[in-house]
Amino acid sequence: MKQNKFLIISNGRSGSTWLETMLGQLSDVKVEYEFKWKPPYDPHPLHIRVDSKDFSCKKALESISSTAPIVGSKLVFDPRYHTDEELLELLETIDPEIKVIHLTRSYVEVFSSIMRGKPINILNDDVAVEEASILLKTLKSNSQDDKSESDNSPRTIDHGHCRRLMRNLLKNDLAVEKLRCRVSNFYSLDYSDIEAQFYALTQFIGSNCSQEDAMSVTKKPVTKKLPTKDIGEIVSNIEELQEVLELHDEIKYFALKQP
Repeated sequence: MKQNKFLIISNGRSGSTWLETMLGQLSDVKVEYEFKWKPPYDPHPLHIRVDSKDFSCKKALESISSTAPIVGSKLVFDPRYHTDEELLELLETIDPEIKVIHLTRSYVEVFSSIMRGKPINILNDDVAVEEASILLKTLKSNSQDDKSESDNSPRTIDHGHCRRLMRNLLKNDLAVEKLRCRVSNFYSLDYSDIEAQFYALTQFIGSNCSQEDAMSVTKKPVTKKLPTKDIGEIVSNIEELQEVLELHDEIKYFALKQP
C-alpha cells in the first residue's frame, strides 16, 4: 500500500495545530508530533528534533503509523534567527515525495499572538479525542492548565526587536517557498483561508473524504480558536510599529504571490 505523507510548515502562531488536528479527524489520516529544527532547548515529548541535513522527514512520518493510508505532521519555526546555511540544510531533510503545505498568516496577527503570551490550544469538549495520541494528550493537558493571562496590561515593544522578529518570520517563509521547486506537491495556504479551502486540502493530501465530511470537521474541530483580543490591548505602542509590520506583510505577499 502506498502511503501518502504530508508536512505542514509554518512559523509559530500561524494555526498549524488547528489545521493538523482537523486533518487528523479524517478517517483515513493519522497525524502526530511537531517537528522542530535545531531547537535551542530540551524538546517536549511532542517534538521530533531535526538536527541535521541527514535527518529524513519521510522516515519520521512513516514512524507515525504503518497502516494509515495518510500520515502527517507539522514543522514549526521558532521565531529566532536562522542562517541561510541552516535553512538550506533543513530543506534537504524534506524528501521530494512529501506533500508540503506552506501555512502562512498575517504578520500583524502572528506578532499579536506572540506578544500575547504562551499559546493555549483549547480542546473542543464535544469532540472525542484519541487518548493514545501524544499530540492530543498534550493539548488536553494544556487545556486543563490555568488559562489566565499573567499580565493584562499592554507591553511596550522595542522597535528593533519588532523589526528583527519580522525579519526572522519573513526569512522562514521565503525559505519554505524554495520547496516549491524541490517537492512534487506544494500547497500554499493562508490562515484566513483554512476553512474555505479545507476540502481542497483534503484532496491534496489524498484523502477519500467527502465534501460533507470535510465541512463537518470544520464545524466541529478538535481545537477551538482562542478569543480574539485587540492588539492595542497587548502592545501599547502598536502605532509606532504598524509600518514595520505592514511592510513585511507586503513583502511576503509579493514574494510568495504566484503568477
